[in-house]
Amino acid sequence: MKNNRAKKIRAILAFASALAIGVAFMPVNTESVYAAKFSTDGEVTGFAVTSCSADSVTFGWDSYAGASGYHVFKASGENGKYTKVGRSLKTGWKRTGLTTNKTCYYKVRAFYKNSSGKVKYSRFSSVIAGTPAGFSTKAAPKGFKVAGRSYNSVNMVWEAYTKASGYQIYKATSKNGTYKKIKAVKGTSYNRTGLTTNKTCYYKVRAYYKKSNGKFQYSRFSGAIKGTPQLNTPEISVVGKTDGIRISWPAVAGAAKYQVYRATGKDGDFSKIGTTSSKNYTNTSIKKNKYYYYKVRAYRTVNGKNKYSGYSSVQAGVTAPGQVGTITATSAEDGIALSWPKVSGASGYEIQRATGSGSYSVVGTAATNSFKDVNVANGQTYSYKVRAYAELSGGKSYGAFSKSGYSRAAVVSTAVAWLGCKESNKSNKPIVELYNKNMGTSFSYRTPWCAMFVSAVAIKSGTTDIIVRGSYCPSVINTYKKSKTSNYKYAAGPKYVPKAGDVIFFDWNRNGVPDHTGLVASVSGKTIKTIEGNYRDAVGYRTFSAGYSMVQGYGLPNYDNASGIVFTGQSKSSVGCGELSALGIGTEPEGYEDLGKEYDFVEQKVEDNIGCDGEISDYEKIAYMVKKVRTNAETEGIDCAESQYYAAFIYELCKEADIEASIMTAEDAEGTIHAWVETELDGKWYKVDASKSSDQIESFEHEATDTEG
Repeated sequence: MKNNRAKKIRAILAFASALAIGVAFMPVNTESVYAAKFSTDGEVTGFAVTSCSADSVTFGWDSYAGASGYHVFKASGENGKYTKVGRSLKTGWKRTGLTTNKTCYYKVRAFYKNSSGKVKYSRFSSVIAGTPAGFSTKAAPKGFKVAGRSYNSVNMVWEAYTKASGYQIYKATSKNGTYKKIKAVKGTSYNRTGLTTNKTCYYKVRAYYKKSNGKFQYSRFSGAIKGTPQLNTPEISVVGKTDGIRISWPAVAGAAKYQVYRATGKDGDFSKIGTTSSKNYTNTSIKKNKYYYYKVRAYRTVNGKNKYSGYSSVQAGVTAPGQVGTITATSAEDGIALSWPKVSGASGYEIQRATGSGSYSVVGTAATNSFKDVNVANGQTYSYKVRAYAELSGGKSYGAFSKSGYSRAAVVSTAVAWLGCKESNKSNKPIVELYNKNMGTSFSYRTPWCAMFVSAVAIKSGTTDIIVRGSYCPSVINTYKKSKTSNYKYAAGPKYVPKAGDVIFFDWNRNGVPDHTGLVASVSGKTIKTIEGNYRDAVGYRTFSAGYSMVQGYGLPNYDNASGIVFTGQSKSSVGCGELSALGIGTEPEGYEDLGKEYDFVEQKVEDNIGCDGEISDYEKIAYMVKKVRTNAETEGIDCAESQYYAAFIYELCKEADIEASIMTAEDAEGTIHAWVETELDGKWYKVDASKSSDQIESFEHEATDTEG
């Protein structure tokens, strides 16, 4: 009984003790905890190569929660088939027994294995490359080849070999012969010199590694390559001339002479037509407008035998048509008409055009020696050049571009396109802005702008190499005076009779310093017409006789020798009503010829028209002219609003009476150009306007402004 009771007591105490311990230390199911932590949705991070040797690669990665271990997978290509190559219970693994410098690709995943043997896997890590780095004795240098050669050298190159200290080059006289070491180098190239032209040798290369103890390791040999010192192959160019075909090439090092071969077809039989020590050859024994094909090889003599380069590529050539002569061009209502002398043997002509000083581009072709460019904009300035071509089955052969020289008419036409632009309404701003843009200045449109106007005409017409640009008249005239270039020179006035396109300078104060400038628009006999910026606030015309005392001199652009032909399309400006037939410009106004014949103002003396045999002042002559012209014009039914009729006759009468005068024009708000005559009589200036019903002769103070223009 006692024993049973004691056993029961011990059992109760043991149970109580166990219960007490369980309260304080709850038992943990480790397997359940780790299983709960392990995720199949995550991936191993931090996977990287931590070190490598010649035959091994060591990897490391971040710990993955709940993992029992890790599996490492490998593939020979990044996107190839991966197989398991390693298992690790730690966050690292070393792969050994590898081939030096051979790259493989790796990825790792974590796994969890429970007590029953069931396994779960995470996702794979990212893929990384692993390359055992070190000097390998089991591989050979790659890429061994001949990279260049000359008549006495062979240049060999190869790829760098990992951990190599240097390279040894071996040579044999035959591919399978006995190879002997000829050179050790540190780099990945070797140029063997002093060789005999066309004598072939064979070469191999191997890498070596010098250990810290002074001993050497060697890679395997590369494959054998063939190296033959040889003359380089010429690179030829063929140009057709009017008297033959010229073949040329750069000098080939070591060449003594060159042989030129010709055929009548690209794949035809070539025959040697010449040998030369020069770098060119002209084939003159040929037919016009027929294609020939050429190739060239170089040679040198070694031990009495010629050693040749390879043949050049085959190039075709044909005689070229002659150069196109000077172009004639005129502006018409529907475009710009071009013509030029015919070129013998030409199949056609190519026409190129540039806008202003821009680059040339093809605008058309012509079968004959004329062309009309209809794709033009009113008021725009263009340059043209033409070349002839011979068109055969093999293509085209072009002659030289046309002879050229700047057109005076083009410069004037460019200026005329701005006729009527005023400072008062800011329409002169494009002129000043064009000057500022090209000269790097920032002048206001209110700045005296006569010199800027001339400069802007040069810029727009592409004639800046022959027309001096500037904003200050004294500086510009001095440039002409001191010219040491053939592009322009200076002529003192007023005795010099200018030509259209010349630059004119006025000296209102007659102190030897120019106050104003412009361009000569036309010259008819002794009548000079100019177009000027900032004249009475606008771009306008001035007309006077040769010898005008206010003219200081002229800048003379060299229109004959500068390159480029410039012409202008029809202007947008209403210049027709201001172009006076009396000056030989434009079309005669209706009624002018009849009026001129009836009164014969130009051919008769002024005194006869006035009917006075005694002495008469210039003012009285002017007064009578105005009265007579207006009365008879009204008799003929001439519209008084057409002021250019009256201005033309008054001006002609002034010329007959030796009275110095100028025709002036101005455009009103409706676009009509009004004309009048200005003259200086006995030291006073008068404005004569026969179209007005009153105040037809008014005195005024002559402007001496624009001193900075």
